[in-house]
Amino acid sequence: TMQLKAERYATVSGKRIFIKPNLFNKNGTTLDEEKTRHFPIEYPSAFNETDSIELIMPEGYVAEAIPKDVQLSNKFGSYSMTVSVAGNKINLVRNYTRVAGLFPAADFKELAEFNNKVYKEDGGQGVLVKS
Repeated sequence: TMQLKAERYATVSGKRIFIKPNLFNKNGTTLDEEKTRHFPIEYPSAFNETDSIELIMPEGYVAEAIPKDVQLSNKFGSYSMTVSVAGNKINLVRNYTRVAGLFPAADFKELAEFNNKVYKEDGGQGVLVKS
């Protein structure tokens, strides 16, 4: 459990505040889906990451838009993220599981597509508006 106060976390524009609710454990890179891979893909170990984040909205603001819930799954692993609003709180739950294994080089495009979708979802934006 951690409690955090983040300066300059959000971008303010007029009566709106733009936020990225996923503060931690973001997939940091994209992969070139058109790249030709010549060697097998090896993940020697599996893992599971689960994060729960609760954001408290500033007084006088309500959620105008939040990232949509998402679930992805393939041979490389699974990813899900749910975002909900309850009162003045935004709750995010992110789960990412990677499967261990040796995969043929021909599977690289599928891996890249999965990776890039996770990257996109991890960077989802929310909008708060002054009520």
